[in-house]
Amino acid sequence: MTGLTLQLPNGDAIAKVPDFGLAPGERLIVDGPSGAGKSSMFRALAGVWPLGEGVIRIPKGARVLALPQRPYFPLGSLKQALCYPMVAAEVDDGAVREAMAAAGLAHLADRLAEEGEWSTVLSGGEQQRGGFARALINRPTILLLDEAASTLEEAEARDLFCMLEERLPVPP
Repeated sequence: MTGLTLQLPNGDAIAKVPDFGLAPGERLIVDGPSGAGKSSMFRALAGVWPLGEGVIRIPKGARVLALPQRPYFPLGSLKQALCYPMVAAEVDDGAVREAMAAAGLAHLADRLAEEGEWSTVLSGGEQQRGGFARALINRPTILLLDEAASTLEEAEARDLFCMLEERLPVPP
């Protein structure tokens, strides 16, 4: 990433991001005060923040998944909500249940076919755990975590991060 400056719709700069690059398997923690532009930077990396200038290079064929503090849950079945953005019919139920168990959502495994507004049915912690299950199901090559475990206890969050590190492969 080079020369990245994030802007508001009126053109005002939110943040100037230092140039950086990551090799496969490398990790980066982005830290700073509230309002510094961290979430906007993650949105830009995920391709959903078009305002600004600079160059973001994502390897061809990379699968990017962003897990924000409040994950998006589309309307429909719990399985579809957890598989998003993949199509639920393309994912084996056993794989979804396994991801749910790893993320601490085994108690919901019998509800995969249930339709609902999952962003209101699930607690904040369950939603964030759902994001971790989503990462296991989607197996992205680039995973962006933006306060993805902020509603969980510190030990629970640490366990989920370690679980991702163990279960998600490092791309070649």
